[in-house]
Amino acid sequence: MTAWIDNQWTAVKPFCFEVVNKINYIECGSGGSVIVAQDAFDEVQQFLKLDVKREHGGFLLGGIIEGAFQTHNFATFVDSVIPCPKASGSMGYLTFNHDCWQTLYQHPGIRNETKSIVGWFHSHPGMTLKMSKKDIFIQSEFFEAEWQIAWIFDPINNKHAIYSLAESKINSIGNIGLVDGCAK
Repeated sequence: MTAWIDNQWTAVKPFCFEVVNKINYIECGSGGSVIVAQDAFDEVQQFLKLDVKREHGGFLLGGIIEGAFQTHNFATFVDSVIPCPKASGSMGYLTFNHDCWQTLYQHPGIRNETKSIVGWFHSHPGMTLKMSKKDIFIQSEFFEAEWQIAWIFDPINNKHAIYSLAESKINSIGNIGLVDGCAK
């Protein structure tokens, strides 16, 4: 298997790849593919349900699995998250401030380059799951790689949507799989 490390495809030992065939799909469609460790999914949901009076968010860590699905060249794999409780937000926007970025870049997995920043997550409590103009700006300025995702949750209605940016266009991700038993 190969993974995206240091801006190049590198041969790696499988990380949770042995359970890809046992994925419990929570959605299917025609977009790209995202595989999420159950622990990471649960952590995001718990964090975003703590306060539904404003938007909250954080960062997604993991890797890229090349050739994970027959219909796609790669899948984004999320195995851990960094919630950012100090992010500035209201019911209409979220801003990652200096404290958030500092927490991200001090994470051991980022510092020793064993994990990649594969995207970000945030809440739209009781609102649409579509990306706002501010969301699109964050995605295009800070998470512009095709494999980097924006994951939007509505913690009130227990719904979510995942997007990526490809060829300057926001695309909805169609295949989302949960994997249990992945080490962080």
